[in-house]
Amino acid sequence: MLQTLPLAQQTFVRIVRHPVSQGLAGFHRAVLRGKVGAAGGLHGCVNQQVLGTKRGVMDFDHDRSRTDDEDDGGPGGEERARRCREFRDVTSTTIPLADQYLQRNHWDLEQSVLQYFEHTASSKESVGTANGFDVIDVDALEKVRPERCQKFAELTNTTPEYAATFLPGYNYDLQAAISSFWTDLPSPVTPLERSLSDTKTEAKNEDSTDSPAKRPKKTTNPVPVNVKMEVAENSPSSSSSGDRQMEVSPKPDHDIMKRSFFKLLSWNIDGLDDKNFNQRALGVVEGIKEECPDVVFLQEVVATNLEILESHLKGSYSFITAPKADYFVAMMMHKSTVTMQKNMVVPFANTKMGRNILCAEVVWKGVSFCLATAHLESTKDGAKERVVQLRTCFDFIKTQEAEKMVILGGDLNLRDPEVGLAGGLPSSTVDLWQVCSARPECRWTWDCKRNTNAGRKCAGLSFMPQCRFDRLYYRPAQSLAKLKPVHFGLVGLKKAPRTQSFPSDHWGIVCTFDEK
Repeated sequence: MLQTLPLAQQTFVRIVRHPVSQGLAGFHRAVLRGKVGAAGGLHGCVNQQVLGTKRGVMDFDHDRSRTDDEDDGGPGGEERARRCREFRDVTSTTIPLADQYLQRNHWDLEQSVLQYFEHTASSKESVGTANGFDVIDVDALEKVRPERCQKFAELTNTTPEYAATFLPGYNYDLQAAISSFWTDLPSPVTPLERSLSDTKTEAKNEDSTDSPAKRPKKTTNPVPVNVKMEVAENSPSSSSSGDRQMEVSPKPDHDIMKRSFFKLLSWNIDGLDDKNFNQRALGVVEGIKEECPDVVFLQEVVATNLEILESHLKGSYSFITAPKADYFVAMMMHKSTVTMQKNMVVPFANTKMGRNILCAEVVWKGVSFCLATAHLESTKDGAKERVVQLRTCFDFIKTQEAEKMVILGGDLNLRDPEVGLAGGLPSSTVDLWQVCSARPECRWTWDCKRNTNAGRKCAGLSFMPQCRFDRLYYRPAQSLAKLKPVHFGLVGLKKAPRTQSFPSDHWGIVCTFDEK
């Protein structure tokens, strides 16, 4: 097929990516975006392997590609993301590779793209490096591609199919790809936190999966929208039937009691998907054990996966939930570090999907928190209701006492413009992904390109969506001892035990705070 293409397209296909169909698609995207001259093909192209002069390859709009950068020498979050997307679209590569080239070229978009094509064109016979960048010849690649995909899958507990989507971003450099994969996983931030991995064995034999639990039939009773419950201090007798709090005594955990940092995890655990249901729930259990967070926000919880979580984690965590329906939100608090004072549910008056906010006032190491998790209205059609619900969430933050730290988050199903439509973030409130360096690899939490669970639900679409649906917002206390967010990562990037499914179609998000 390659020999039948025009010379310019042959060049683009050979340089950017195999197979031919992918390279050709990239060529046409570049032409349509005005980045490659359609009439003359690739300007300065002298053969199928080598591109021409730096000034003749791409016709960039300098005003768009060279905007003023911030004082630290790099662009801000939105501009950084835009340049990465531009690089990805022009080169038909990936965001991680775009980030690599752009950083090396001080975020000069034109120079980065030109350098990419030069490096790729200069590699003719073997896998190697050029000026610090990995480059690979497509003919040599065909020989090593299957082996590297298989090796990547074995070392990361994923699949060759997943490896085939991940490795191209690193030019099939196995070492760099594996390093990045494990770096993207939520990792401890101090040596002390690494010692918490011993808690993995805490509930290893508590439950057998030989007899899978039966999924309950879905009920038709919606969540009451006129309910506002307030639960008194840790009193079992005061607990509403809609709120569940486990009363099992905690097992001592001296390591978590000694550590100085506070960790919170939020995760939509996809209880509505029957595929590998029990094993995926166990994958959530393992993810929580590995992170050992002080607090967990959960969305899309159903009665059956809640039972699995409780059976494995009730020794260390107390559980509260919003009113039970087909699915609901829940919160977990580590008994060794977090004391709950009261909790309540704030309903959304406009919900068509039974959504609400689950709130809890807690104390951690003498510091008062107001915690809230929500699952806002889903889909594009729910945008109007979702904006109103987000405004309710922001109003909730505003009403909390200034001496309390507030964290609100969950599967908010947000599109970026909706934050502005809801009136913008409340005063002193920050988006934790943004303030923790806005790492591109941690941006998408519902990622059909990387998460095969989500990708399966997008089958038939002409593109694979990547969305930052899951978010955490933080408002520090005004005068008391403050915690500073120091790390933001993803959870759930390993397949569930004995399956080819991830624990959820969402990645979980985890943030660590340390004392200033």
